[in-house]
Amino acid sequence: TKVTCPAQDLTADMATAKGPLGMNVGDVVEGEGRTIRVATFNTGGAANYMLLMAFVILLSTVFGIPFFLLFIPCLMWGLKKGAESQNLRLTDEAVVYDAGRYDCGCCCWSTTSKMITLDKITDISVDQNCCMRCTGVETLGIQTAGSSNPQGGPELSLVGVNDAKGFKAAVMA
Repeated sequence: TKVTCPAQDLTADMATAKGPLGMNVGDVVEGEGRTIRVATFNTGGAANYMLLMAFVILLSTVFGIPFFLLFIPCLMWGLKKGAESQNLRLTDEAVVYDAGRYDCGCCCWSTTSKMITLDKITDISVDQNCCMRCTGVETLGIQTAGSSNPQGGPELSLVGVNDAKGFKAAVMA
């Protein structure tokens, strides 16, 4: 994970976080293979869902409600930018995910990149709870053999993938 300081220009880091810009089906990226499918995200719904979850968590504390009300513009802006930065693609060799997010509120941009080879994928789940249904999003979870997730959940869990069931079918094909 790469962290940039707030004093730096974040536009270059945001472009990097999105992965290869203009990625299309059939494009080849060295080390990743030929792109078979590029997923799109419901960025508004994903940001609204994450904001709703933050509100529910902060609602449980006395200090959480004023904190939430005070920082809601920063939270919403940061969550939206993070949701917009997501890039998920299926290649003939792997599922590749790139994203960025703001840490420490609105000040530090961090990037994450993950590549899961197709031979290690054991299961893909598509879930939608009540709050997700209200915001129009689903969660796509990719489980691998020997998952390194300490909580025992999916190796990769993504909120807001459009046509998550179609992406699942393409990976499992």
